[in-house]
Amino acid sequence: MRVCGRDTTRVGVDAVKGKRVEVEGDAAIRELVRELACECPFDGSNPEECPLFLLRQRPVHERASALGALPMPSLEQLVLRHWRCFLRKLEEIHSVPSA
Repeated sequence: MRVCGRDTTRVGVDAVKGKRVEVEGDAAIRELVRELACECPFDGSNPEECPLFLLRQRPVHERASALGALPMPSLEQLVLRHWRCFLRKLEEIHSVPSA
């Protein structure tokens, strides 16, 4: 898996896609949010409607600092929003237009 341009085997975007998570608890959530702060897990872009849009434009070290200051409930909300968005995008791709 690649995270912000580096290879890694830590938990990450693949967890959003339903793959195995290697880290548990709060550490897993923090790792996942760090990876979400690199790019959209759906297509690798940085959509303007994403709550992480502005953060993704900052240098990696600034992202880490900003995310480190967030409390766990805020990180959990970011993961939840990304999961819902990912599912919505999948539904849009696989939906059949109504007649």
